[in-house]
Amino acid sequence: MGPVKWLTYKQAAKFVGRSKGAIRLWGRQGMPLGWKTIDGQRARVVSDRVLLEWSRQKMKNSPVHQYRMRAIRRAEGLPDIPLNLPRRSAPLPKPQLLPTGRTAPEVDLDAPKVNPLAELPPMRAPAEWDTVTAAMKTDDPACWGIDAFTADSFHDDEERAMLADICAGCPLVDLCRTFAIAEKPAAGFWAGQPSSAYRRR
Repeated sequence: MGPVKWLTYKQAAKFVGRSKGAIRLWGRQGMPLGWKTIDGQRARVVSDRVLLEWSRQKMKNSPVHQYRMRAIRRAEGLPDIPLNLPRRSAPLPKPQLLPTGRTAPEVDLDAPKVNPLAELPPMRAPAEWDTVTAAMKTDDPACWGIDAFTADSFHDDEERAMLADICAGCPLVDLCRTFAIAEKPAAGFWAGQPSSAYRRR
């Protein structure tokens, strides 16, 4: 296997035969992206290996592609292949996209490698955290997958109100509040309030 190639949106789109908009959408859906300095400008890039794997999964899970392949096989007199369609279930509420939300990991490929966990101070409330994580085995928190809850600060009142509404319907809100009061977290939005509200207590 050759060295990893880092592709810009334009190069990635050409590489897999998609549009630049499709590559951006995949990034918002969770495809890992990075930053690279190209001709003195910072640009979004994606690894060719990640891009190929993501493209294959998208193709494999696409009902349109599966039906197209079946039609080709029928035209050639070959037996049908089984469809791999997603199971229908009760639709989950779609989280609203926040203007400051980030859905893809932010990685600076030119930065030196560091272990972020090595710089963290010891946890003040390990027992409360264990209680929250144990409860998460049976109930999903309402903030699951919404990156805005881990932001460093919240200046927009509308954003705070929306996050507080999500917290209000969470089955773990009381355990989350207990942890935040004991831990006084440095960042994030906990049980309806930003972390700064707990640090003042």
